Amino acid sequence: MRMVGLVLALLVLLWLVLLTPWRGGGTGADVEDSSGVAESGDLAVKQQAAIRFVGGDDALILQFGAEGGSLRGDLEILRDVVRDCQLLMKNFDRYHLPGNPEIVRFLQGANPDRLAWLPRDFPFVNEKGELLDRHGTPIFFHRLSGTGFEYCSAGPDGELWTTDDVVVK
Repeated sequence: MRMVGLVLALLVLLWLVLLTPWRGGGTGADVEDSSGVAESGDLAVKQQAAIRFVGGDDALILQFGAEGGSLRGDLEILRDVVRDCQLLMKNFDRYHLPGNPEIVRFLQGANPDRLAWLPRDFPFVNEKGELLDRHGTPIFFHRLSGTGFEYCSAGPDGELWTTDDVVVK
């Protein structure tokens, strides 16, 4: 009986040692974002390489902010991309995505499945990691439910909650 306990203890220890790197374990320098994916020096490089881009010839890349387009059209493209993301990510409503930069990181692959709909060098993402509308103003994401969002552009005046705002659900 004592031997069985010892073998079980060794198996648990071996399991913890072998799986720790896959769960984002490592040095204290690793920082987890809201999706639970660690980002730091070498680990971030390895994770970036492991990200699978599912956008392909996606409308977000080809048409978002394109000349001749509209704010409403851009927000509809964004809505459709987030819906695609929700279809692929099981239990999407469990992820804590309180605002624009967290949603952008999630769409860029900082999620448990390391799937990306938005490239890291997307021209409409600012240095703060926020997705911008065609006027250079951060898009406001309002979570209506676990999977429902409202997307709001401040419009040409750059101020939210004025008459020129564009909202898409």
